[in-house]
Amino acid sequence: MWPFDSAPEPAEDADGGEELAAYIDAELEDERARRTTVEARGASLISVSTGLATLLFATSALVTAQKAFIPPRLTLWALGLTFLAFVAAAFCGLMVGKKAPTEVVTVGQLLAWRNDDDRIWRNTKDNVRWLLARAKILELASLRTGSTSKMVWVQAGWIAQLVALSALAIAVGSILTKAIFPDIEGPGSVFLP
Repeated sequence: MWPFDSAPEPAEDADGGEELAAYIDAELEDERARRTTVEARGASLISVSTGLATLLFATSALVTAQKAFIPPRLTLWALGLTFLAFVAAAFCGLMVGKKAPTEVVTVGQLLAWRNDDDRIWRNTKDNVRWLLARAKILELASLRTGSTSKMVWVQAGWIAQLVALSALAIAVGSILTKAIFPDIEGPGSVFLP
């Protein structure tokens, strides 16, 4: 529980509800901005991963089309891992873009409130603010839950991209090593075709 579970008794101005409502509105706005940022990162995972996977296909076509140079086995394994990791990162980006349910006040509930003369239209501003604050808190909770689960996919996508880039560095390194030392043997046999 929060260390502020109980507030002091109301003072004369009794504007605490307005302050809480303003705070809830700010939190809701921040969470909507966070959701937009997380979804943009997911879209970035898709575009970067598919672009680099396309470049990887072109690279692998060049490597395998060479008749005078036979790529080392390590290069082929690393290129395969790179491709799979980029596919995994793109998949994570797609999962970020998947619709996350957000609990909001339904149109039917809004119509019911509009038609409720006694409890809504003729009620005090504070009582209605209390009702709306509760609705906003429920929306905020569902937004946070959805954004947090989307962020897990973003982080998994980043890890997949890091694995892909590491494997790509190994592939390029093994090609360069084989090109510089074409007669390598012994522990370097993993580089041999």
